[in-house]
Amino acid sequence: MDRVDNVHFNFRDLHKNSIDNEFLVHLEIPMSVGWIDSSFLVIDGNTIPLTYVDNNETSAIFEGVISLKQRAVYQYYFEYYADGKRHIINNHNTKDTINYDEKNKLSVMFDAPEWAKGAMMYHIFVDRFYHAGEELKEMPRRVIHKDWDEDVVLGVNPDVEKKYPGEEIWNVDFFGGNLKGIEEKLDYLESLGITLLYLSPIMKSQSNHRYDTADYESVDPYAGCNEDLKNLCEAAHKRGMKVIIDAVFNHVGDESKYFDRYGDYVGPNPKENGIYQSGVSKYHDFFNYNEHGKNTFWWNFPTLPELNSDSNFWREYICGEGGVIDKWFALGIDGLRLDVADNLSDPALEEIHKAVIRNKEDGFILGEVWDNPMRNGRIYISSGKSMHSVMNYPLVDGLVRYFKYKDPRKLEYTIRDTFAEYPKCTIDTLMNFTSTHDISRAITLLGKRKFDGKGEFSKLEDYFKHKIYESLWELGFNQDAIVSLLTGKSEINYYTYCSLINKLQEKGIYGDALEHFKNSFSYTPFDPDQGWAKDLPDDVKKNLEFTKNYKLTPEEYLEAKKVYEAYLFFLAAYPGIFSIFYGDEVGMQGLNNLANRRSFPWNNIDKELLSYVQTLGQFRKKYPFLRKADFRLLELTPEVVTFERMDDKNKMFIAVNNTDSDKEIYLPSEYRDGEKVLTLKRVKNNCLSSYGGVIIKK
Repeated sequence: MDRVDNVHFNFRDLHKNSIDNEFLVHLEIPMSVGWIDSSFLVIDGNTIPLTYVDNNETSAIFEGVISLKQRAVYQYYFEYYADGKRHIINNHNTKDTINYDEKNKLSVMFDAPEWAKGAMMYHIFVDRFYHAGEELKEMPRRVIHKDWDEDVVLGVNPDVEKKYPGEEIWNVDFFGGNLKGIEEKLDYLESLGITLLYLSPIMKSQSNHRYDTADYESVDPYAGCNEDLKNLCEAAHKRGMKVIIDAVFNHVGDESKYFDRYGDYVGPNPKENGIYQSGVSKYHDFFNYNEHGKNTFWWNFPTLPELNSDSNFWREYICGEGGVIDKWFALGIDGLRLDVADNLSDPALEEIHKAVIRNKEDGFILGEVWDNPMRNGRIYISSGKSMHSVMNYPLVDGLVRYFKYKDPRKLEYTIRDTFAEYPKCTIDTLMNFTSTHDISRAITLLGKRKFDGKGEFSKLEDYFKHKIYESLWELGFNQDAIVSLLTGKSEINYYTYCSLINKLQEKGIYGDALEHFKNSFSYTPFDPDQGWAKDLPDDVKKNLEFTKNYKLTPEEYLEAKKVYEAYLFFLAAYPGIFSIFYGDEVGMQGLNNLANRRSFPWNNIDKELLSYVQTLGQFRKKYPFLRKADFRLLELTPEVVTFERMDDKNKMFIAVNNTDSDKEIYLPSEYRDGEKVLTLKRVKNNCLSSYGGVIIKK
């Protein structure tokens, strides 16, 4: 029962585990407020009168019975009239008005698995993590790296292009990271405090990322075999770790047995052949077609024919008894991460949910949804019959903007929306990540590429200096901003850099002089004004040499590392799943995909950073109450963020300094004699060092 200024209320399920979902609503209001005329429950905009039933020594008691359908979250509050005046009750106090983020929340027949709440996740791009066992064997349209530490291939693979002229074949360079390799590294993962492994797609596919499935029923031979998956799951379970795998149910590869553009799977029975090879293929209804009867392709990539998730074939093959999901769970997995969940229909998501829960009552379903999943008219979370949680891209975008650009606005409204609209169990299982396979590496995102990081401006001839200064002035930079750029302290974005080059050309700078400028001065590929902080301009994305060779200088790396450690400190204390993309714990860099998918640098790791991340993982393990603890934001300014985590028995205060100088914080009185259970850099009294942090337990 919740207490609000001596007001008590609760909901009691009258038919527990029943489809009736009837609740007895019980409300106690202290008679000291005056003569209570009436009281009401206001739930999802519906006002339901409550009936006076009794009183005790101090309070009047009102009750009512309501029926609620299964749903992830209802928002509600109470109101009552005393001496003719209206009052509102929420979880925090009694007041006269209520904002959208102050309402109480109730979930009906919806919860996430306990083991997923507050988990420590390790996200593995399997081909690039670690290889164990036999060497890889040659396969058509694949290239094997001779050395683990070779760089990735971006764009068309020249070795494959020679064999298949005219075909733009990307992502076919393999390092051989496999399931046995992951199993061999479980000690390492355990040292990070990992409780949940998330594996990128592992089923047979035509590319190294394996988002273009060739056969849903078989592990890719370069990743291992079905038995290897079973062994990995068993080994992980013995250490208290769960395993979820990427499920790509919206599209397959054009080389798959279902489509079979190249005839790799042709057999004597036309019905068993792929649709590209046979007009009577049993897989015909597996796919989507346009009004002209032609296949549709995901984002118009001709290698990724789309599936029809509303077809009977899809439903039976993927979700039916003995289908793909059943076969995967029979090998020991504990859940699914749904790739491009927004491309699957609502009925398909419910079918997936049924199949997962049929196999494991506590099976976990995590969806790739980039925006607020409660606001887009889909059932992602809201129905309670689909996914449990999503990848928390809005939070990560807010954090990057905050820690890199000192802009708290996105972070503030993301936190506010999340705690107002998401069910509690979803908040506890949101995937809050360092980075992912789809965005630039965390330390690359947070690093600064300074305009004159090499100190070249001072070496130029005076006439050249003048023209650069004059051009910057004409582009709208004031004196202070120009000095900051030309003394190697700040960045310039790609578009401004291009405009600056145009200005210099107008002023007669061209040829060798212009090339010298381009080789001496740099632009940042990131821009705070972009829709997502991780976005790159299209021209930069297309420049594969630039993205491949983009690397922070040693000085830039050290500065980025300080910011990154503060970013990690925040994530480690924040509600939800703390997810580490393989290699982020040792300082791996990478601009955009595909340069973010390099092989794990086992022989060249940042040991200091690794030790720090291990400390964070052990902190999460030491204080298990954090897995489901409530959250309260106390302060969020460009310079500092403070918040609390609490349950009925424990309270913690968390503070992070977001500046490059010492910062004094306000410490609530109840924590002044508390225990500092975790610190980042030097903490003296109430003063945090540059990008430092502290966690104090009451």
